[in-house]
Amino acid sequence: MKILDERVLPPIAVAPMAGVTDYPYRQILRSMGAKFIYSEMVSSKGLVYNNNRTVKLLDYNTREDGYINIQLFGEDADFIVEAGKIVEDKYQPDFIDLNMGCPVPKVVKNGSGSALMQNPKKVAEIIDKMVKELKTPITVKIRAGWNQSYLNAVEIAQISEEKGAAAIAVHGRTREQFYFGDVDYEIIRKVKRAVDIPVIGNGDIIDIASATKMFEYTKCDGIMVGRGLRGNPWLIKRLVKYFGNDIILPQPKPPAKIDMAIKHLNSAIDYYGEKVAVPKMRQHISWYLKGLKNSTYIKDKINKSKDKETVIETLKKYKDTL
Repeated sequence: MKILDERVLPPIAVAPMAGVTDYPYRQILRSMGAKFIYSEMVSSKGLVYNNNRTVKLLDYNTREDGYINIQLFGEDADFIVEAGKIVEDKYQPDFIDLNMGCPVPKVVKNGSGSALMQNPKKVAEIIDKMVKELKTPITVKIRAGWNQSYLNAVEIAQISEEKGAAAIAVHGRTREQFYFGDVDYEIIRKVKRAVDIPVIGNGDIIDIASATKMFEYTKCDGIMVGRGLRGNPWLIKRLVKYFGNDIILPQPKPPAKIDMAIKHLNSAIDYYGEKVAVPKMRQHISWYLKGLKNSTYIKDKINKSKDKETVIETLKKYKDTL
């Protein structure tokens, strides 16, 4: 996949996931071979107003980590461009992404996220201003449309290309679907046929088979992996090895999942501090434990734990039973 002059190999992107792909987890995914990682979505207004929580979402190590794509959301072109300039000045990212995919009510109620797709004129205005006033290549992330009666991904993709976007990622669900129901591979294929810029297929990529289906059916240039990575950073490594070297790596064994959960917890503590990291990691740990035998009791105990020693001791004892 070539985005302007940047050849992104392997063509596998890590989706922006609020509360999931934070700094500690991005570093784990880097260690697994991920080269093209989006930030969590960042509020353009929060960044312009220098909100501390917003600014912290942008932490990266260096360009050596791989490609940096910082995703902004908002509904006001001026704020988005101003936020883009701040990002360029401080982080020098490889790409800046416009979020038109987030379905959550608190985002769409202000006209941001997937709500933007209902206003093609505004989409054109925002992308045009971003491309003209920012130095960094602009990418966009969209959905199939607002609902089944309004599937306008092709229209938005064509507008994005016309206004100078360098690539487009398409989640094959409508805003109304959120993350439920079947992925619409056909709409992604239609977008691919309608534009010449790279198209990245997104939705329900959970293993090599589903990734292969996305490539083969839609003919997309790249794929974006999202919720399949929750508690499963090995998925990136397996996809990179398969599509890069035609190697099928084995699935991780249960003890390896426990070891990774502990490593992730320690990384989060180093970054956030114990008081913040322990409750923040409860959800991540439950994802690591998903499907393991007799894990319900362990999840419940960890959800009640407030210090790292108790969590780690619980995980180590549980590992010994696997």
